[in-house]
Amino acid sequence: RRVAYNVTAPVMTADRSELVAQIHVANTDGSGNFQLTFAEKTSNNPQWSPDSTRLAFASTRNGKNNLYLLRLSGGEAEQLTDTKSAVGAFAWSPDGKWIAYTMTDMPGEEEEKQAKGRDDWKWVEENVKLSRLYVLPVEKDAEGKRPARRLTAADYNVGELDWSPDGRSIVYSHAKSPKADYWTTLDVSVVDVQSGQSKTLAATPAAEYQPRFSPDGKWVAMSVTDNPPRWARSVTLHVVPAGGGAAKALPATFDGQPNLVGWSSDGGRLYYNEARGTGSRLYALDVTSGAITELEKG
Repeated sequence: RRVAYNVTAPVMTADRSELVAQIHVANTDGSGNFQLTFAEKTSNNPQWSPDSTRLAFASTRNGKNNLYLLRLSGGEAEQLTDTKSAVGAFAWSPDGKWIAYTMTDMPGEEEEKQAKGRDDWKWVEENVKLSRLYVLPVEKDAEGKRPARRLTAADYNVGELDWSPDGRSIVYSHAKSPKADYWTTLDVSVVDVQSGQSKTLAATPAAEYQPRFSPDGKWVAMSVTDNPPRWARSVTLHVVPAGGGAAKALPATFDGQPNLVGWSSDGGRLYYNEARGTGSRLYALDVTSGAITELEKG
């Protein structure tokens, strides 16, 4: 019934010159529009809790990009993470008790010393930091803390993530390195949240990414490049059994560049957007028949 979104505006003062994003909320009928955050630094990527009573969002208000929690009933935002690096992608668990997120490795002692001394030169793509997958409890423990737990042990760079409907697993994409040329090594794995054990779902010479669990948790949809992957790549959508097995390639899209949005609520279709002429349009692809329907022609 409500939508949370970002509004970005320039801040030009005697000592500031930057773009700052704030979170706004409105009813879906267009009424009740109001600004929710007012910090001096950007607040972005608002995500509703499953019960719609709270918003999690990312903000740089304390220096690094951290996660915050805001109750829609009132009150100030509460900081959930306190990292010296930066939080990336994040998502609520289906039961609203956990938040999974990616975070880059912490800087070393020498790097912190150089940063404090403003000795901030660096070699590009040297001493690269990897992004790992973590899970954080939303409620505090008996000691008033929220201990985060790292889920990925392997030395690869985690990208997108998606919870299974039962909240027991998280599917994620990962590459050997965040360096520009390593996107071709993108694969998809799934991790058991309780044990932290990961298993590979897709690891062909092609690049696999944008994994999305089906509503019943039985399938994972993903985008897959041509094999071998090229910079001028062509992409098709695939579905693979969530427990592992052979992937099923779906029919080619109009431009070969689908951006996977997600599943329909009944699990029968995949939604994606794709360029058409000078614009971008929304499509639905029937997983069984392969039929493609253009949903809007604006």
